[in-house]
Amino acid sequence: MPSPLTMSTTTTTITTTTTTKTRGTTTPHPSNLDQFLAAPTPFLARVLYNSLPAQRRQPPEQHGEEALTVVCVSDTHGQMPPLPAGDLLLHSGDLTASGTMGELQDALQWIASQPHRYKVVIAGNRELCLDEESRGRPLSISNGSGAQDEKASITSSSTTSTTTTTTTTTATIDWEKLSAAGLVYLQNSSITLHFPAPRDRCIKIFGSPLSPRHSPHAAFQYASAEEQPWHGMIPPDTDIVLTHTPPQCHLDSWRRLGCGVLLRELWRVRPALHVFGHVHAGYGVEVVRWDEMQRLYEGACAGGGGSGGSAWALVRMAGMFVVCWVSYGLFGGRWRWGDDQGETRMVNASASRGRGGGGGGGEAGDSLLVNEPIVVRL
Repeated sequence: MPSPLTMSTTTTTITTTTTTKTRGTTTPHPSNLDQFLAAPTPFLARVLYNSLPAQRRQPPEQHGEEALTVVCVSDTHGQMPPLPAGDLLLHSGDLTASGTMGELQDALQWIASQPHRYKVVIAGNRELCLDEESRGRPLSISNGSGAQDEKASITSSSTTSTTTTTTTTTATIDWEKLSAAGLVYLQNSSITLHFPAPRDRCIKIFGSPLSPRHSPHAAFQYASAEEQPWHGMIPPDTDIVLTHTPPQCHLDSWRRLGCGVLLRELWRVRPALHVFGHVHAGYGVEVVRWDEMQRLYEGACAGGGGSGGSAWALVRMAGMFVVCWVSYGLFGGRWRWGDDQGETRMVNASASRGRGGGGGGGEAGDSLLVNEPIVVRL
């Protein structure tokens, strides 16, 4: 079997499109003035960050037979929109609206029916029927053993035990049948997928449904960063990270609703691709470069102080911003501050556009699908 791809040779092309449905309403986005008054330092840091040269913020195009087409979607909330064709389908949680077993069964069957060779899914805060703590009893979960037996091309290594026990529910999920159709469910666990010739590549994916607590009626939540839920959880050789929550400071809306502990874990692992959802207003794509400019931006956004960010980090970031533009103007090419530490494509694939993360019971407008799936060339 071929060796898993390495970070140094992975590049992607990302295509993002958004459509707006006519049904329902969405919450108005706060004005720039409102955002500045609420948190001036993070707001100014985002302005500088989004004004960096396009060469830094966009990856080079990836062509050739080895490139994989990865389709990313999240927060479909019980709806089943049409999905683009591709090699790999990733769904980062909130498949259901109310978290019932019947809803989940329908959503998983919809995912399994897609033509992609592999379909990898995780739960979200709405999937109450999968959360042992919410249910009060464990659930039997297969990590794709059926697909492994039939295709002989899936190997998995779980960081959290996800098998055993059965449940007594009116609706049951046939995990073996789903895995035979190429569907893999991950819950704080990893799997390595092999794509045969002409690609002949292995991709290691880690998936987790965890998100910071925002509702007493939501699943897979942790109370605070002090619990350290992400520390050391993701294997260091992971190529794709699939989580429900975004990391802090990246596609997590102007309110910075992402998880800072997850961000620190990403600095350690630095995967090629990170796909998430949960914060609907953060929909989009971002290229993250693990260098000093990136560190200062994150410090300015989340580094303490009454405004929620570090003013000193913002000052240093402004100085590097000027140097960055001068460097591009004089020398062209792709500028980087410090050693080359790789890059990660971050994708918030939320299909819904409501008022944010959406609790277990949902919010008005949360089930309005206005965003298209995001396609990544990896």
